[in-house]
Amino acid sequence: MYTNYLPRCSIGLESPGNCGLTSFCTCQDPQILGRNTLEHITVNPDGAFTVDLVLGCGKKSEFALTDLHGLTKTVAKHKVEKAALVLEGLETDFIEGFLTGVLADLAVDNRFKKDGKHDYDLKDVLVFHSDKDVEHTEERSKVFASAMHLTKELVTSPPNYATTTSVANFLETHFKGLGLEFKVLEKDECERLGMGAYLAVSQGSAHPPKFLHATYKGEGPIKKKIAFVGKGIMFDAGGYNVKNATTLIHLMKFDMGGMATVFGAAEAIAKLKPKHVEVHFISATCENMVDANSYRPGDIVTASNGKTIEVINTDCEGRMTLADALCYADNLDVDMILDIATLTGTQIVALGQRYSGFYASNEEVADLFAKAAKLSGEFSWRMPLAKEYKAALKSGVADLANCNYRADAHAIFAALFLQEFVNKPWVHVDFAGPAFERSSGRGTGHHVRTLVNLVLALSGEQLSL
Repeated sequence: MYTNYLPRCSIGLESPGNCGLTSFCTCQDPQILGRNTLEHITVNPDGAFTVDLVLGCGKKSEFALTDLHGLTKTVAKHKVEKAALVLEGLETDFIEGFLTGVLADLAVDNRFKKDGKHDYDLKDVLVFHSDKDVEHTEERSKVFASAMHLTKELVTSPPNYATTTSVANFLETHFKGLGLEFKVLEKDECERLGMGAYLAVSQGSAHPPKFLHATYKGEGPIKKKIAFVGKGIMFDAGGYNVKNATTLIHLMKFDMGGMATVFGAAEAIAKLKPKHVEVHFISATCENMVDANSYRPGDIVTASNGKTIEVINTDCEGRMTLADALCYADNLDVDMILDIATLTGTQIVALGQRYSGFYASNEEVADLFAKAAKLSGEFSWRMPLAKEYKAALKSGVADLANCNYRADAHAIFAALFLQEFVNKPWVHVDFAGPAFERSSGRGTGHHVRTLVNLVLALSGEQLSL
């Protein structure tokens, strides 16, 4: 079901002095400086180096990793077979991000088309830079790009292919091949652990719940332990608070974007092998469907920490599954927990399609995540865990309500709800906007690099964080 369509291109290092494009790096021609400007130029009089496509990036002082996506999309549009990247003077992490973007953005996934062929393949990338460790940078870039593509393929897969069982089987085989520990908790084990919130969501589906847990243990003494928890709703019909066409129900295959991101990061970490860290990758996967057995508005369920939840809205299912997944992670001997989810539509209203919103229980973990996101070129904005809104969580008949129609700031409400199920230092990431492209119907791989760079920082192996 999953096939890596990354460009099989070679990446080579050249001295900046060998590039006839060097003069363009210092030119002041506004047409060249303009972003995504296209020119067809023969650089050298003897024609030794012919350029078919030049992309202007604007002023160096104003250009950031977050601008790379548009550049690589332009390259793909023009189907360039050879790319020359003049990156002299840029930091190694920027070069790594650039190469990752080129490989990830140019990958073509045609698994579900008749011929199944990818219609474009970048063949060669020449990097003009004096960095002698380009081979290391190249390998890391390929690891990042492959991990992002795994995430994109999972998110893009239709729900009749990406079921709880098929994904669990694939990930178990894939990760055991990479040396990770992997276990699947079946329904009876989840019942034994008291996961009443998670299992309530799952009970209307023909596909059984599968609680997934992969573990990476680095070499040497373990200095830091972290758990990543991803929302894994394989398809979200909304339950009895059913979605409709105006809520883009056909796109609800993307509601497992958090799970896909967490396990994409797991692939990269397994390949990069950072030392002195232990990382847990967790997802409570299921579907939220409409059936005679579905949970109902008005039901009261008990999460695995003993707290009772009144179900006000069955379409607020992500926080229900995450509640038990966070309790599970909280019972592990970890120093920090991060959950990531396509959780609320109001997060998109607040920050749009490009930015995730993140919430943090303390400044240390907030700073760690913010720096990792910045280094990765992936937009995120800190949101408040506003205690002023906690009263909205109250239920007249249970410990908590999963929704409050009278409350404002529903994304903050959801974050405050999740905080009730975690005691460790914690970050919650709501990336309902950037997890997928609505125009193409495909996943983006957003925040895979952020999670990996965060782990590398904890291991002490990240260069610039």
